[in-house]
Amino acid sequence: MTAEDRVAIITGGAGSIGSAIVRELAAAGYLVCVADLSAEACARVVAEVPGSFAFVGDLADPATVELLASTAAEKGVLTVLVNSVGISPKNNGNKFMFDDIDDAAWAQIFDVNFFGPVRVTRAVLRRMRDGDGASIINISSITARTGTGGPVGASFPPVLPSSSHYATTKAGIANLTRSLAREVAPRGIRVNAVAPGFIATAMTASTAGTDVIHGQIPWGRPGTPEDVAAVVAFLASPAAGYVTGTTIAVDGGMLS
Repeated sequence: MTAEDRVAIITGGAGSIGSAIVRELAAAGYLVCVADLSAEACARVVAEVPGSFAFVGDLADPATVELLASTAAEKGVLTVLVNSVGISPKNNGNKFMFDDIDDAAWAQIFDVNFFGPVRVTRAVLRRMRDGDGASIINISSITARTGTGGPVGASFPPVLPSSSHYATTKAGIANLTRSLAREVAPRGIRVNAVAPGFIATAMTASTAGTDVIHGQIPWGRPGTPEDVAAVVAFLASPAAGYVTGTTIAVDGGMLS
């Protein structure tokens, strides 16, 4: 690798969607930083994907975030950031009802799903070069627009397994995407988001009522991590050079 290699950071890069994005961007020629909390999972992804390297750390720690950004920037030109880290807590496969979500649960999910991307984006923006085609891509969710479903067992749509605190963080990410896109446009940096629908991942594997959820998808099947990764790769590429401030749904038509 040379000092002018294009470097991409994928937070949550060892997860189902994150690792698919790692593979896509590595195939596109990026030197990819797989940033995750699990050393074992990071090592597994890096072993499978030539042109990737691991960064293990807790992105709730500002010093760790700064180290992530500086480490990646030392590898080459920091060109792409994908904020893919996220959690969606479940109650035995179902959503948590609003009045069962205490302050600690709200604080935890905001720290991971919202403030994590905020911290990493702030650190990375300081190291991105102006006018260099840099791109930031956030993983939001269709729940940012739909909200989550009704009480467990409700038949009216949307029947979605996520809880209100999850959807609220993803709505925040969608707004952050639009706001930041305008702010950094004069620097030639694009900011977009991808909003997955129901994707078959390790996170959704234990979800209850998947037959009902699948029945809401016009395309007739859940999405795959590769479906999401392909859109992320497009947004990172020069082909999306006039696309900024937008959110693309990857949902098999659920929002149509």
